Amino acid sequence: MNVLKSKRSQFRRLFTKTLNDLEKSELDLSIDERILKLRLIEEKAKSMLEMEETYREELIKTENNETIINHEFDESECYIDKWGIGESKLASLLAEKDSSSVVNESFNQNAVLRYPKLKLPTFDGNIKNWLGYWGQFKKIDTDPNLDDHYKFAYLLQSMEKGSSAEELIKSFPPGGETYSKVLQQLQSRSGKEDLLIEVYVRGLLSLVLLKNSQQKFSLRKLYDNLESKLRALEVLGVDRDKYAAMLYPLVESSLPDDTLIAWQRFRAINRGHRETESSEPNDKKESTHSMVLDGFLLFLLDEIEGEKRASIATKCFTEYQSPKPWNTKHVGFKNRVEFTQAPSASTLIATSEKNPNACIFVLEFTNLVISLKLERCHPRKGKKLFRTVAVASYA
Repeated sequence: MNVLKSKRSQFRRLFTKTLNDLEKSELDLSIDERILKLRLIEEKAKSMLEMEETYREELIKTENNETIINHEFDESECYIDKWGIGESKLASLLAEKDSSSVVNESFNQNAVLRYPKLKLPTFDGNIKNWLGYWGQFKKIDTDPNLDDHYKFAYLLQSMEKGSSAEELIKSFPPGGETYSKVLQQLQSRSGKEDLLIEVYVRGLLSLVLLKNSQQKFSLRKLYDNLESKLRALEVLGVDRDKYAAMLYPLVESSLPDDTLIAWQRFRAINRGHRETESSEPNDKKESTHSMVLDGFLLFLLDEIEGEKRASIATKCFTEYQSPKPWNTKHVGFKNRVEFTQAPSASTLIATSEKNPNACIFVLEFTNLVISLKLERCHPRKGKKLFRTVAVASYA
C-alpha cells in the first residue's frame, strides 16, 4: 500500500508541475503551443488517473477507517477535476483551430473559384456547327433543377441574331410548355445523325479535291482538319474499327504527293510488323484498318514535328544573315529620291553651257591662247575681239 501511495504522489507531482507551467505562460503562447502543452498534460493525466483508480481499489480493500477513505477520495477528486478543466481547455482550443482553418479554406476556395462569366454558345442554323453547340448546351438541357421556362429563354438567347435557327425558335409561343417541341424541331433540322455523318464524310472528300486545286494547306492545317472530322464521326457513333476501311483511302488521298510518298516508304519499312499482325486470328483482323489509320495519323504528327524542328534549326542561322526588307509603309520610303546619275563635283558649278561634258580648265586655257594671238595681231582691238569670242564660246 505504501508503494502505491508513493507512486501516486509522484504522478500527482508531475501532473501538477506541467499544469502550473502552462498557467504561468499561457498568455504568451499561441494556440498551437497551448495545444502542445495540453497534449503533454493529457499524457501525464492518463497515468495519474490509472494510478488513482488502482489506489482507490486497494484502499477500500485494506482500510476500515471511513474518515481516511473519505479524505483520500476527496484529494483524488481534486486532481481529477483539475484535469477535467484542462481537458475542456484542450477541446475548446481544438475547436477554435478547426473553425479558423475552415474559414481560411473557404476564403481560399472562394478566391480560387472566381472564374470569369461564361457566355452561352450561339448557333446559326448551320449543320456543321451543331455538334459544338449541342456539346455545351446539353448541360442546360439535362439540368433537373432548371425549369423549362428558363431553358426556353436560354435556348432563344443562344441563337444567333437573324439566323434561320432564331426564326424557328421565335415561330413557337414562348413558355416552358413548348420547350420540348422546339428542341425536337431544332434537332430534327440540324442534329440528325445521318445528315451529320454525310456532312463530315463529304468534308473528307473536299480535302481530297483541294489537293488538286491551287489552294494549298500546310501539313498542320491538313492534320487538324482530318482529326476534327474523324473525332466528329466518332462522336456520331462511326466507329473506326467498322468504317476505317472506308475512311482510310479518303484520308490518304488528301495528302500532298511528297508526303504520300514518304508515307508509303514508311509502310514498306514496317511491312514485317504488319505481316505478323495479319497472321493473327480472324477476330482480330477487323481492327487492322483502324490500326493503319491510327498509324497514319501518328506519322503525320511526326512529319509536322520534323518540319517544326527543321524550321527552328534553319531560322536561328538565317535571321542574322538575310538583310532586313524595306519597310514600304514608312514615310521615308515613299518620299525617297532615286538618282539616275551619281552626284560629283561638277554639280557644284552653276553654268549655263549647253555641253555638260566640257571642262572649264580646258576652256580657260583655250581662251588665254586666243587672247594672246589677238593681241599680237591687233594690239588695239585684241581685247575687244577676245570678249566677243569668249561670250560666243560660252553661249
